[in-house]
Amino acid sequence: MNRPKVLSILLIAAVSLTQFISCSSKDKGTTPTQAIVQMSGTVNFPNLATSALNGLTVGFGNYESSLDTTGAFRIQGNGHVVGVAMAYDEQQIPTLMSICPDPSAGAQLEIDAHSTAIALAFLNPFICIVDPTHAQEVIERLEGLPELIDLEDLITAKLSADPAALGTEDVEIDASLSELVMAYFDSYPEEVGKRLAAVGGVLSEGRPKLTVSPPEIEPAYTMSGLRLTWENGNTYKITNSYGRWCYCCTPDDTFFVFPNGDLLDWIRYDRPFPPSERKFNMDVVAGEDTSWVELYGYGFSSYPSNSWDSLSHTEKNYAHAGGITTVTMELFAPAVSAICNVPRTFGNEKVAQLWSRSGWNFIVDNAKIVQRLEEYIKADNPTGASWWLTKQIMSQAVTSAEYRTFLASAVGMSLTGNMVNMLKSFLKIPFTAIIATQNLTSVAKTMLAMTNAYFATNFKVWREWEDYGSVSGQVADNVSGNGIAGATVTLAGDANNPQNPSHQVTTDAQGHYRFDNIGVGEKSITASKTGYRNGSVTAVIATNTTVTANIVLERQTGGFSGRVTNEVLIRNSVTPTTFQGPVDITAHRVGSSDVGGPYYANDGLYNISLPSGNWWVIASHDDYYPDSFSVSVPTEGSIQAPRDLMLRPHPTMGGTVKLNMDNTGDYEQVYDIDFAEIGLANPAVYQNACANNGAMSIMQLYAIRGQTNTVFDACFIGLNQSRISEEGAVAIGGFENFGCPEQSAAVTVIFSTNRQHCTERNGTTPRLSFSFTGDTERSGCNCGIGTPGNIYLEKWGTQPGDLVIGSFVVNLAGWKRCSCIGTDTNQDGKNDHWDVDCAQARLEIQFRVIVGTDYLVTTNPNP
Repeated sequence: MNRPKVLSILLIAAVSLTQFISCSSKDKGTTPTQAIVQMSGTVNFPNLATSALNGLTVGFGNYESSLDTTGAFRIQGNGHVVGVAMAYDEQQIPTLMSICPDPSAGAQLEIDAHSTAIALAFLNPFICIVDPTHAQEVIERLEGLPELIDLEDLITAKLSADPAALGTEDVEIDASLSELVMAYFDSYPEEVGKRLAAVGGVLSEGRPKLTVSPPEIEPAYTMSGLRLTWENGNTYKITNSYGRWCYCCTPDDTFFVFPNGDLLDWIRYDRPFPPSERKFNMDVVAGEDTSWVELYGYGFSSYPSNSWDSLSHTEKNYAHAGGITTVTMELFAPAVSAICNVPRTFGNEKVAQLWSRSGWNFIVDNAKIVQRLEEYIKADNPTGASWWLTKQIMSQAVTSAEYRTFLASAVGMSLTGNMVNMLKSFLKIPFTAIIATQNLTSVAKTMLAMTNAYFATNFKVWREWEDYGSVSGQVADNVSGNGIAGATVTLAGDANNPQNPSHQVTTDAQGHYRFDNIGVGEKSITASKTGYRNGSVTAVIATNTTVTANIVLERQTGGFSGRVTNEVLIRNSVTPTTFQGPVDITAHRVGSSDVGGPYYANDGLYNISLPSGNWWVIASHDDYYPDSFSVSVPTEGSIQAPRDLMLRPHPTMGGTVKLNMDNTGDYEQVYDIDFAEIGLANPAVYQNACANNGAMSIMQLYAIRGQTNTVFDACFIGLNQSRISEEGAVAIGGFENFGCPEQSAAVTVIFSTNRQHCTERNGTTPRLSFSFTGDTERSGCNCGIGTPGNIYLEKWGTQPGDLVIGSFVVNLAGWKRCSCIGTDTNQDGKNDHWDVDCAQARLEIQFRVIVGTDYLVTTNPNP
């Protein structure tokens, strides 16, 4: 019992598309020089049945013409484009036809039974051709066949009885047409077919110099008109000697392989057209699994294994993809071009680039059409399937405006309304020329790819183990260039190596690695290390040679963004609370010496990239305590910081204090001092009473060291905001009336310490305070100090968060009896005697303080 034969009659080699074909010399889509030409003609009904002329119209592509009473007409057409002159009645049923192979001005068209017989055979999709010269050759060959006379006589008889006979199913006409088509194929000499049988063995010359040994390919001969050969490296080539399209699947890609010629090429030049070529890349590694190159299409081999039912659903779709596209481009397109007198305006290469699944999905996605098509396949009726499928595609072009739009964009064949009507009329002709493949000459068999073609043609490709070599190199950091110790290096592409070498190693302290006894050929080497992106290189291992393959790893970086806030602004309810000005940010990898940065936050905002991993992130500023948190940086992308970094102010104030307790000019006690609690208040109205009930805006700076009666130093600096306008030297004045409009000094200083004590009249001994009075009535209380000195402001600001930088050298008076009393001994109204036991203090102090930080002072600074 015979198995279903492969359907390959769809693979007619008219002239195929040339997408991906490197050697095609054919381009049937080249647009001829088009011009509208005026032609004339006559419709001659058999036996002078002139009454049959009533109501007939002649169509030629996009044009129509009515007939006069004698059957004469004048009509236009596209010059030099094969066309069909069709006479049809009011129901658009064709009555007579004529092929015009090369329309030109003044051409005379004779439409009669003879021309109709030729047209019916010519428009068979297995014969129709659109090149004017080639079309004339086809007509001349048909004219010489006795079967044409038989068909003409039969048509004459049928039309004499019924003018609409062509629109009626008639087994006699169908049989006679089939005999004519068969005779046309059998008219080619037998020896031509014998020469064509060897077409599959043709290979291109000029193979490049080989750099590596070739892989194994099985079969190493032509099968289904296809041959797979190796070019060099990872480049392979498929040659296609038959007139069909195949859908090719490789491990990495899918693409079409197209034919490269037609039957008349073979006959005219007495040799086959050159095979088409399609090159592609495919990696085949020695010792690894076999690679397969699979080509699918319609074929008609009688070999028992070539069974449609043995294909999977996916494989059937692949075969349909090649076969349906072949029918569309090689059968449908030429027939439509002739029927509609319209050329394809795109060449084959452009068509191939634009052709898509839209060209065949209406068939593959229609279960009923696919079922009918497969019934033809299983019934060994490829020619019936081809003709039926061609008409299905024509019907789609007639009924679907969307499909016609697709044809215009992908094939360059635009169909007007009149052209659609011509197709509609043609579809009403029910005859089908049955081609009995068993009786075809070897010429036609070869052309139709029926002798050796398969649904699925598979090529097995692999490489045997040959020789061995080594590879070594260094894994290095892309930033520093230093080797990376402890990186994992893996070699791929050497599986099943009979030497069983190691394929994974760890780099030494300098980042070096080495693999020995590796099979020759191309290998992939990958290095990985935590905190880095994997890096890969390709190395070609050579026999008994150590090749070098260095790998540079890119630090694996992610990102995070966040804010730096200022505690001063937060405590003083100032918005925004983000730190104003630059802040340094550094990062330290947890558990490592790696350091990231420096980075910067500008006005409190930052966005940082770091190698992935866990990091301590630190924000710092000269006048603030640093703040930090830990964060896990992702390998890619950016995250939000776990919290705000908040900088707490770190004001500083310190220097040298000198105490002269007997007021003789010698300092008995000298010590350095660094105040622990320092705070500068925001500008505020002076709170003590003034004589005129007015008050000025002042800033009070407190500096404290210690918190007990045994350890305590306090310095108070009053800064009169209204009297200080800029940086520079400012005179220090008395403490009386400070902050009052008329008498206030710009700056006043008071120092208190429990390193010395004064004695009250009641015997108590509080800590000793030093100050300066600006009251002239009490000048004697200054213990001989005329001017206390200046304060030097290097930086001045009055808003919360502003930095105030300065220094001063000041001499202040102290009263060891805790008070200073003045009397008027000469009765002149002024004190001229002072009851005071004097001491002096000299302060040499530098400070960097921040406005709004008085909240940092927690100890009572009052003397």
